[in-house]
Amino acid sequence: MDNEIMVRLVWQKLARGDLPRALPKSTWGGRCRERHPCAACDQAIEAGAMEVEADCVDGVTRHYHGLCYRTLESARLQLAGQSAVAPPRRDRGF
Repeated sequence: MDNEIMVRLVWQKLARGDLPRALPKSTWGGRCRERHPCAACDQAIEAGAMEVEADCVDGVTRHYHGLCYRTLESARLQLAGQSAVAPPRRDRGF
């Protein structure tokens, strides 16, 4: 997935509340044991691929591709007022 599309998708999901703004209680990184969708991009994380598993404060365990999780973390930093990837510009139709 194109990086600009990924950034836009993460910001949209954060705005709708589909992704949590709060940091997870814990995270784990490693090889995916079974195929499931990425919480950020909705694309499959194949068994054996690297993934980030996040136990979120809402009680949901979410799975992410590494790049998707880094994009989400950058967006969270931006929301907290720290330097990170800026949200998509509205004048570009996002």
